[in-house]
This record gives sequence, structure tokens and C-alpha cells, in this order.
Amino acid sequence: HKLTEETAEMFSFPYDDSWYPYRDYYAIRNAKELYGFAELVNNGEVYANAVLLQNITVNDTVSASGAAYSWTPIGKDAEHAYRGTFLGSGHTISGLYCNMPDATGVGLFGYIGVSFGYNGTVIKDVILLNSYFKGNSHVGGIVGMIHGYGNRIEKCMVSTDVTVTATRSYRNGNPESFYIGGIVGGFDAAVIKQTNYIDK
Repeated sequence: HKLTEETAEMFSFPYDDSWYPYRDYYAIRNAKELYGFAELVNNGEVYANAVLLQNITVNDTVSASGAAYSWTPIGKDAEHAYRGTFLGSGHTISGLYCNMPDATGVGLFGYIGVSFGYNGTVIKDVILLNSYFKGNSHVGGIVGMIHGYGNRIEKCMVSTDVTVTATRSYRNGNPESFYIGGIVGGFDAAVIKQTNYIDK
């Protein structure tokens, strides 16, 4: 599944989706391939599997005021929720900048799994460093929102230099609830094990 020219024109980061699957996994070795994988999923390849083969840096400098390249989460909305296996192999992803103050489901992954059903989504051994995520609700460093049952977040780490924040919306003058977390913003049900924060 290739990116269309129309999509490429809207794509803020130089992408690469020409790599070949590695044992049924897309092998991700650099930022271009990470962005390419996000586009594949967000264009409908929600069951695609991926494995990180190297540490990846998108922006050297990230702050609330901005960065050179913006990030759109893998699984950008509930319709494109990620349902595959993503293996970090202990490698780091650094320098993601995602400023989407009106969005729900913001993080490295926005949405994973589907509601009212069993899911087998796995995100494992990912280390997230030096990044910034802002959304309206359900904002997390690794995943913004987990839907359904059977999803697994394992051995993922988020460093203390990752910022996760949410805007609070109001209805009839009263603040609505919102969900944020260093690892996961919100979930229906999930197995989240051996995840932690690391001092950076």
C-alpha cells in the first residue's frame, strides 16, 4: 500500500514507504520510515506489523513552542485505530512533537483496538524520549486511547523529558473530564505490564 501523491503533498516530514517487510514486519530504521509507517496505518493498513531496528530521532529540539517536524499519531482516530504488533526491540524514539489541542487520542499511537470486542494489539519494548504531546483528552506518551479488550502494552518506557498535556473543554460552563498519562491516556481494558518512567 503506497502513499498517494495527494497524501504526500500534505505530509510534513520527508517519508519513505518503499522498504520491504522483514519477516512479516515492516522494518523501521529511520524517521522517514517511522513517518511512512504512520501514513500506512492512517490510510487503512491498521493491521500492519512493525519492528524498530535502530534508535530514531525526529527533532533534536522539542518544546511547547514548537519543533521543525510535527507528528500525527499512528492510529489517528477511532476509525483508523491500530490493531497490529509494534516491536520496539528496546530502541528509542525521540523528538516527537504533536500539538493537537482539539483532538482526542494523542500520543505515539492515538487509538489502538476497537470497542466492544477482543483485540490482539501489542506494543512492546518502546522507549520514548524528549517529546511533546498536547490534545484535548486521552493523551499519553505511548498511547492516547485503548479501546476494547486483549490489547497489550509491555516493557515500554517514557522518560521524564516527555511532556504530556491536555486542554480542558467546557460544556454549559462546567469543565468536562479528560484523561492523560505518561504511558497511556485512557483505556477500556488492557494488559499494561513492566512499563515505567526513566529519569532523563
